[in-house]
Amino acid sequence: MGRGYGYLIPYPDVPAEQVHEIYQQSLRRIVYGYGFFVDPFALDSKKVSLGEDESQALKKVKSDLYALGLHPTSIASHYPTPMWLRDTGEEEGWLVILGTGFDLKHHVPISSEMVKRAQAILSTDEEPSWWPMMEFCYPSPKSWLADKEKHMQQATK
Repeated sequence: MGRGYGYLIPYPDVPAEQVHEIYQQSLRRIVYGYGFFVDPFALDSKKVSLGEDESQALKKVKSDLYALGLHPTSIASHYPTPMWLRDTGEEEGWLVILGTGFDLKHHVPISSEMVKRAQAILSTDEEPSWWPMMEFCYPSPKSWLADKEKHMQQATK
């Protein structure tokens, strides 16, 4: 029931045992992402009005979100636009995921500082909310942990 079928989402920063537990639970429970739905075209217009090139503005937003500490898979660029937000006619937008959880409860707490910084990057004053991640799944714990270890080793060189 809770297992997605395509797009990957990142695990929270937790010990290896908890990564395995989250994965097992995600096979039978719905995963929710806590974050912001973003219409890239609306974001474009905010950034372009500041005199930036459209594609460069979107790249800068992503770069700033990565600098905030978000994993690249924390920006789901193919999230279905909710019906109440389809004023632009776009069927998909970005879901900027600050954290994930089950039953609308965070796996790990999200700091108010992270929320404020993400709001500033996204030029919004809206609060983050919970979004069902039906088409998304966690990667294999083994590959996730191996990749994490590899990055940690590279960082210490």
